[in-house]
Parts: sequence; structure tokens; C-alpha cells
Amino acid sequence: MARPITSAEILAVKFRAAAWSALLTWVMIVFALLAVLPFSHATTFLIRWGQQLVETQGGNGWVLLALFILLLPWLTWKWMINQVWAGLTGRYWIAVPMACSLGSRSPD
Repeated sequence: MARPITSAEILAVKFRAAAWSALLTWVMIVFALLAVLPFSHATTFLIRWGQQLVETQGGNGWVLLALFILLLPWLTWKWMINQVWAGLTGRYWIAVPMACSLGSRSPD
């Protein structure tokens, strides 16, 4: 006989699945960029931009580059789990309109 699953266990699984999804998404993006950038003029622009950032900011430039690279997957995960609460209310009339309204929201 199976034991009941707590809300904390459900949340942990949802957060873990969102984290893996965000990580795999960014891995695919990095591979796509590695395949495309060698043939693009954007490569020289990005290299110049990175060098200029490090030259003007010094050690802070390296920190900014690292934060930029690390925060993108984290922000993707955050946006994926942003509306988890709607499904956890247990109320169909809250969860469905929230899910439908996310795609039709106008930009601020």
C-alpha cells in the first residue's frame, strides 16, 4: 500500500523537475551558440564587449560576467516555478484561469 504524499514532497519534485528542465534548456542553448558563433560576426562583438567590461571594471568585470552566465539558468527556473502556487490551491477555478492568462498577458 502506498503512503500519502505530502505537499512538501510534491513541491520538491516540481522544483527539481523545473531545475533539470532549465538546466537542459541552457545546455542546448550553449551548444547552439557554440555551433553558430564561429560563423557569425557577433563573435568579435561579444569578445570586444567582454574585454572592454573586464578592462574598465577589473575584477568586478569577471564577477559580472560570471553572474550573468549563472543567473540566466536561475532566472529561467524562477520563472518556471513562479505560478506553482496556483496549482497547489486545489481549486480548479483558480488554476485553469492562471494557466490560461499567462500566455495572453500584455507586456508592461
